[in-house]
Formats: sequence, C-alpha cells, structure tokens
Amino acid sequence: REKGRLIQLEKEDSNKQFIWFKISKNGNKIFSTQNGLPNTSVRALAEDRMGNIWIGTAAGIVYLTPQGHLITPQFQAGTVSKGIIASSIFCDTAGRIWLITANEKGLFLFSDGLFRNLPELEPFGNYLVSCIAQDLNGNFWIGLGDQGLIQLNNGKITRVKTNTALDNMATWAIYVGNDGTIWFGTDKGVYAYNNGIYNEYKSSTFKIELTLEICTQEFNEFYGSCSASF
Repeated sequence: REKGRLIQLEKEDSNKQFIWFKISKNGNKIFSTQNGLPNTSVRALAEDRMGNIWIGTAAGIVYLTPQGHLITPQFQAGTVSKGIIASSIFCDTAGRIWLITANEKGLFLFSDGLFRNLPELEPFGNYLVSCIAQDLNGNFWIGLGDQGLIQLNNGKITRVKTNTALDNMATWAIYVGNDGTIWFGTDKGVYAYNNGIYNEYKSSTFKIELTLEICTQEFNEFYGSCSASF
C-alpha cells in the first residue's frame, strides 16, 4: 500500500504468469505486456520520491508516473547486452533508484536519465550482486554473492571482513533496523551487526529455510516472507 493506492500482483488464468495492477480511487488498472510492461513476470517494485512506481520484470524495467504513464528508462551503452532480469529495486535516502539484475555486473544506479554500472566495482570482475541496503550513516552495504560483502561510501569501496560465514557465502537480504542494527539473511541463517560485533543466529534457536527481501523505506513499505521457526 502506498499513498492511498493498493498495489497487488495477480496471476493470469491463461499462462499463470504474474501481472501487475493498482487499485485507486478511480478504480482498477491492469498492466501487462499489452499496455507497456516488458514482461508479465514482475520481480521487484519500489517507489521513488517523485511518486513514480518502478517495476522490474524478467525482461526489463519501467516506471509508472503519478499521471499513469509507463516509461522505459535507458541504460548506459554496452551494459545490458545479455538482457535485463530484474531481481531488486532500491530507493536510497537521497531518492535515487538502484537496480539489481540477475546478470553479471548487475548493479545499476539511475543517474542523469540513464542506468549506469558503478566503475568502483570493476576490480571485482564479473561479479554478481545479490542485495543492497543503506545504513543510518548513509553507507551502502552490498552483497556480492560468494565474494561476501562490501561497503560503498562516497565512491570508496571497502571489503567487509566479518570473520563469519558471511565472508564467503551469499547474502540474499539486508535490513537496517531503526536502532541501526544491520540484519543479513542467507540460505543458512541470519546474522546481525551492531556496535562492531557480528552475531549469528544458529539453527537451534532460529531456523530459516528461505530468506526473502524485507525492505522498509521512508516513503513506502514492501514485505517479503520467510519460513521460520523459533
């Protein structure tokens, strides 16, 4: 739910693929490939400060303006030769949109009308990005799959050394709590970082079968789900 509009995903009866629609005071409006979506498999949603709804699909990304227009953003030349399979969209505290795709070198920042790769990540080769979040100090935490975690601050990259399994295991979700605690979701459990200390929640007390993205933002809330037992 965002600013009075309810956003839902439903399945088409014909091919069981996800479509996307909104419910507003003016009634329902359905979006599919027939009226602007690149693909009916919707993978990610986010809202920016301007009220645009960004929609990431298995074959590209568009955004819906408050006036109801679907617009396809452009990418820096040569960065998406293998297509765009969106996996996550993130709006930072400055209102900028970040896109994660399932492709190699799949982290993009929307700037000056284009999605662009980050040149700071070039030393990591054909990296795969699994998640991104921003802490209360403005630092970006980025999961690079099995390469572990890195931090981005004012254009400077720092490799995060946790001395835990996070250093060589994919992190699929990062959540920053109101108290500044940073939570990391993996296939094998949950880790938390606060006051310079990383804590692991072992399976004996906290069992996670699958961790999906849980993201709370100033302007909107989108929730994933997980299978867990306490």
